[in-house]
Amino acid sequence: MKDYEHYYSKWFSGQFYSTIYGYKVVCLGFSIGAVFYPLYFESVKKSTQTSAIKVAQSLAEKVGEFLDTLRKKGLPIPTIAFSCDNRYNSLALSETCHKANLSYISVPKKSEKIQIHGKIYKIDQYIEKVFIVKEQEYLEKCKDNSELTQEPFFQRVMATCCKQNREIVFLFFRFNGSKKVSVIYCLDKTIFAKTLRHHWFERTQIDWASPNNFLDS
Repeated sequence: MKDYEHYYSKWFSGQFYSTIYGYKVVCLGFSIGAVFYPLYFESVKKSTQTSAIKVAQSLAEKVGEFLDTLRKKGLPIPTIAFSCDNRYNSLALSETCHKANLSYISVPKKSEKIQIHGKIYKIDQYIEKVFIVKEQEYLEKCKDNSELTQEPFFQRVMATCCKQNREIVFLFFRFNGSKKVSVIYCLDKTIFAKTLRHHWFERTQIDWASPNNFLDS
């Protein structure tokens, strides 16, 4: 039991929105269809959030090696999406995923700065000044044209993340008409908006009991 003393601690639970005592375990697995298959588990030592990211890096390396083994055996393994929430929004983790041939998807902090068409915005500023304006224009257009089918508005934007100093894909959208605008990003510049959302929702369906719980991620 002494070995477990290094892992038992006080953690913040995103599911219960409170601090609880227990063990923090990072799990990495595959989602195939509507079923999630856990592959690796590893406990996090009581320390800072950085230690959880390091554990995630270790698991990403393991799954990368596992997929490489399958490819060497001749199996046609496509690039797998590595979807994680904002607690694992990390340049180091994204680099590890890139080396492991995993398509890293995460949630940026809305205070982070991005550059689009030569202009620099904080993400929350971009939402207010650009996204919401374009969304209103779209809704008005749908309102004026009865033949136009109103689909949920979203924006797929190629932008430079100032913190990471590289160009990546951001997706801005609302989930089920929420008042909050959600933002996710991916390092794969060729990914379609629909594919990006699909991979993200697969993870959130596993992570949370209710869809409303992940809007603040």
